Amino acid sequence: RCSQRVAPYAMAVDTLLKSLRQLQQDPTNPKYLTIDTSTDAFKRSLDVPGAVDFLRSMGYRFSYVRKELLELSVGVLDPAVLHVGIAALEQIQRDSKEYRKNKAELVFDKEINQILALADHDMQEALARSKFLSKTPSEPTVGGGIISVQLGSTTRIQRKFEGDDCLQDVLDWLGAHGS
Repeated sequence: RCSQRVAPYAMAVDTLLKSLRQLQQDPTNPKYLTIDTSTDAFKRSLDVPGAVDFLRSMGYRFSYVRKELLELSVGVLDPAVLHVGIAALEQIQRDSKEYRKNKAELVFDKEINQILALADHDMQEALARSKFLSKTPSEPTVGGGIISVQLGSTTRIQRKFEGDDCLQDVLDWLGAHGS
């Protein structure tokens, strides 16, 4: 049940699965027996509904000394429970539509960010973008309609176009952001 709560969060599913597999391979390694929930890495990938509950179902408990630490004592580690947890996460990767949708969004965002950053490092890309920009009509100072485009989940671009600008003008403007 806990695994189903994290299914819509592909990064959390992947991180949990990798962590549990590492724990399974090396169950006495202190590195895999303690999770610091205050780190940026935890917040970026595991700070989602159900992740801490899933870890608790695997036997992790919050530390009495440092409240932000999840700890798993070697004596509490149950190989059968670990196996069931890994199998549940693998099933999510195989069967969950929510997981696949979120995974595709993450891959798309990564590709968009790579494209947006490419002009900083690639002269050909910078030249292609400047060619598109040279074809783009100037932005009206008065009137016009705003076109806003969301590029992935983090970048939004927008500008005004005149009523008689055509679709090719909009495409040229988009090309100026990544060819």
